[in-house]
Amino acid sequence: MTLRYVPLAISLMALLTGCGSLPERQTMVDRSSALFSRSGELLGSPARESEREAEVAELFAQPYIDPLTRYLEEHEDDSRYVSHLDKVAAERDRRCAEIARQYRGRAATTENLRRYRRGYLFSCPDDVSVFAERVEQALAVERQANQAARQPQPEVTPDAPLDRAVSRRQINNCYLYFTIRNLQRARDNCDQPAAAGDAKAQHHLASLARTDQDYASAREWAQQSAQQGHAPGQLLYAELLQNGLGGSQDEESALNWLKAAAAQGLPAAQYATGQAYHRGQGTTADPSRSRSFWLQAAEKQHVEAQLALADNLLENPNAEVGEARKWLTRAARQGSTTAQMRLAESFARGQDGPADAKQAYIWYSLALLAGEASAKTPAEQLAAQLSSEQLASAQNRIRADHSQMPR
Repeated sequence: MTLRYVPLAISLMALLTGCGSLPERQTMVDRSSALFSRSGELLGSPARESEREAEVAELFAQPYIDPLTRYLEEHEDDSRYVSHLDKVAAERDRRCAEIARQYRGRAATTENLRRYRRGYLFSCPDDVSVFAERVEQALAVERQANQAARQPQPEVTPDAPLDRAVSRRQINNCYLYFTIRNLQRARDNCDQPAAAGDAKAQHHLASLARTDQDYASAREWAQQSAQQGHAPGQLLYAELLQNGLGGSQDEESALNWLKAAAAQGLPAAQYATGQAYHRGQGTTADPSRSRSFWLQAAEKQHVEAQLALADNLLENPNAEVGEARKWLTRAARQGSTTAQMRLAESFARGQDGPADAKQAYIWYSLALLAGEASAKTPAEQLAAQLSSEQLASAQNRIRADHSQMPR
């Protein structure tokens, strides 16, 4: 490792540990005390600017948030630290925002709130407060749903119109509990609307039955939903027919239902239809039609369709140069580590365009931040090939892009 690469490796470590999945506060207090013990030694004599910069760099290299807050509290009245306090505050806020993004993707439960408070209340009180409000709202919805469930429901009769057979509240509860994956409550609340003819409730019951591996019930409910023109029901019914679940296999009928759902603009159905034409399921293989359906889904940000389209373009010698990278980039920016790795390899090997070590390093690093361990070695190898200026620029780009990735 060259002398130039030593600080770059440290910089990359700081970037990855500080910007990635930040660990919760377990041994934070001990590490913080050790860090600030060394800080006190530096400041015991007149501290030079370079020493303060080194202290901040070491602070940024560790992954915890509370040491940043303690640094701010310790030096807030020291004029020598004015320029550094702004940097540390910005980094503290960035790390709090990263944790807040992670918790936005988690269920609004009291247990998650306890974990959030336990790990981050000291440094990120505003973000914890926002999550606490989410939990309170979720509990309010739960209380309302429980109250509605205790109220007597109108009796369902075979000839009763849907709006008279079941209450709108029960239908909404069916949709709500299915969406938040409270499966037992979804089953309890979807039974009557499905029996009364609600196509969406029928799809939900079919999906729940498939999860339970009750394929006969899944197929029955999915067929009813599909016959009413509900696109997700058509897609589910097609998948059951295609795989022979709950009855005989019928790939030709499955393809017809897939096309019906795709015609309604359902991206998952468009992707699945493209797959059927690609594999020749229920029809003869037709690469042109498979690309057409994949393209429709890819334009709607369907990641699997974007990857399939990119693979198809890479295999096509007549494809326009750069088209595969375009679709890989769109999938990668949606957080697909598969797309990030393939895009990095494309830049590293000069596939579908010129080789670019900096771009390859960026995408390998983003994949590593997303948890793809196999990206570590190529990222380190590429870092050694970049100049200090290139590496600094790349790390700024990684930091900015990672903050925009969905969680």
